[in-house]
Amino acid sequence: MTNENYGIGVKTGSDLTAKINDALEAMVADGSWQKAVDANLGPANYKNEPAPKIGDVKS
Repeated sequence: MTNENYGIGVKTGSDLTAKINDALEAMVADGSWQKAVDANLGPANYKNEPAPKIGDVKS
């Protein structure tokens, strides 16, 4: 695993941007993000870092 930024591409100004960011933020807040990480990477004994910053991330 690396510290590369990943994203979901939508057209600039799309109404989907806020909906996607809200959904990702909710997953982090309710623990489902961590649950998915544990279920998919836990068997490999991978120790993940906290969820990445959500939104307009500049490198």
